[in-house]
Amino acid sequence: MAHIRLRRTIPADKSTVFDALTIQEYISGWFAPHVIATPVSGTYAAFAFDEDQHFKVLLSEIVRDEKIVWEYTGGNLDWDHSRIVFRLEETGKGKTLLTFSQSELPDTGKVDKWRNSWSNFLDQLKRFVLKELSHA
Repeated sequence: MAHIRLRRTIPADKSTVFDALTIQEYISGWFAPHVIATPVSGTYAAFAFDEDQHFKVLLSEIVRDEKIVWEYTGGNLDWDHSRIVFRLEETGKGKTLLTFSQSELPDTGKVDKWRNSWSNFLDQLKRFVLKELSHA
């Protein structure tokens, strides 16, 4: 099984970054244009980029301003049994270190593609937080 781990420092507090990762309208601003999600542990979220790319996850753990865990439950991606974790750490002076990990990925030769996609999404998240959510 393969694993992806990425980090980004985002110049915003943990609460702002957490909101960008959990509020349906915000998620569609940086991730998938079509999102159905309620930030409550034990609920499901669905994401669609277009009719050819969509998936569903169980929001298995949500700890306000600390951690969000997604468990892949279906869709048309090769992520069977994959687990995605977003961890937030305060790094001082209104900055947040976001650590992203995706584990239990099948070795299908697509891991580099997924890593690049997630890297781009995290960059989009950072831009979204700076442009749409930061109130300087």
